[in-house]
Amino acid sequence: MSNKTKKYISIVGLIVILVLVFVSMNRNQNSGSEPKTIKIGVIASMTGAYSNVGENSKKGIDLAVSEVNKKGGVLGRPIEVVYKEYPGEDQKVAVSAFYELNSSGINLIIGPSLTTTGSALAPLAVPNNSLLISPAIGSEKFAEANENTFSVWPPDKAGVSKLAEFVFEKGLRRVAVIGSQQEWERQMAVYFKEDFEKLGETITDIELPLMTDKDLRTQSIKIKESNPEAVIFTNYGETSYAAKRIREVGIESPFFSVLLDEEGIKNANGTLEGTIYVTSYTPTPEFVSAYKGYYNTEPQFPADTSYDSVMVLAKAIEKAKSTDTAKVTESLSEISSFSGASGVFGFDASGAAVKTPAYYIVKNGKSELYK
Repeated sequence: MSNKTKKYISIVGLIVILVLVFVSMNRNQNSGSEPKTIKIGVIASMTGAYSNVGENSKKGIDLAVSEVNKKGGVLGRPIEVVYKEYPGEDQKVAVSAFYELNSSGINLIIGPSLTTTGSALAPLAVPNNSLLISPAIGSEKFAEANENTFSVWPPDKAGVSKLAEFVFEKGLRRVAVIGSQQEWERQMAVYFKEDFEKLGETITDIELPLMTDKDLRTQSIKIKESNPEAVIFTNYGETSYAAKRIREVGIESPFFSVLLDEEGIKNANGTLEGTIYVTSYTPTPEFVSAYKGYYNTEPQFPADTSYDSVMVLAKAIEKAKSTDTAKVTESLSEISSFSGASGVFGFDASGAAVKTPAYYIVKNGKSELYK
C-alpha cells in the first residue's frame, strides 16, 4: 500500500471519528435538555373596575399549572402560561392580546372572564384556529358563539331563573331591580324581569344606569317611590355602593343578588347583611385547603373555575394526545363529567358548563351557605 493511500485512509478515518463524536455529543445534549413546553395563553383584565376578577383568576391558574407540572406536565411536557392583560373591559386591547398570542403560535387560550370582552373575542376563535375557554363569563352567548368557545362557568341565566322562583316562593310579589348598562349586568336584570313577570308578579321599577354613574341617588329614590317588597341586584361591579345608597334613602326591604363576593360585602359596610344571593362560585373544601396552603389566604371568585380551566384543558390535551386545536376542541366537547375545584360539571352541546348553582346568605359580614 502506497504512502498516498495510507494518508487518504487516515484522513477518512479521522473524519468518521469526528462525525461519530459530534453525533454522540449532540445526542447527549438532546437527552439532557428540557422538554418543549406546551404554551397556553391567558387573556385577563388585571387593572380597572374588574381587576380583582383577573387577579383571582391568575392565582387559580398559577396554582393549577404548578400542580400539573409537579406531576410531569401534560404529554410529558410542562405547561407554560403566557399572560396578556387588558384594562377594565377594553375590547380593543383584548382583541390585540388575542392576535399577539395567535401570531406567536399560541392557539389554546384561557379567558376572558368578562362578557363584554368575551363577545369581542368569541367570533375570532374559528377563523384563527384558536380555542377559547372562559373561567367566568356568565352570558350563554359566549359558549354558543361557535364550536371553539367553552365556558367553565355555567350561564347565569339559569341562576337568575332560579332566583326569580326563590323570591316568588318567599311570598314576595312586588320587587325592584337595579343593574347597569354593562352588558352582563343589563342582561341579568332583563332576564330577572322576564322570569318574575312570567310568574305573574310585578317589577315595580328597573334601573339600568351607565357604568360612569357612581352616584345612584336618583335611581335609589325611584326605587323607593315604587314601594318594592324586595330589591334585586344584578350590578355586580357596584352592588356594595348601590346597597349603601338604597339604605340611605330609607328602603328597608330585603335584598337579593345575582353574584356577590367577599370584597363587595366588606365594602358595603354592613348594608348587605342578610342578602341572599345565587352563584356558581362553589369551591370545594379540598381546593380551598390547597389554595390556602399555596397563597396563605382564602380563594375568591373566580379562582376555582380558573383552576378548573387549566385542569380540564390539560385533560382534553391528554385525551387527544395532541395540542392541535381541532383535536383538543373535540376532546373537550366530549367531557360530560369533570370533578374539579368548582365541583362536578360537564359541557353541554354549546360548550357551556352544566352545574347546579348555590344560594348563600350574608351573615355577620361573611358569606354562608344558605340552607
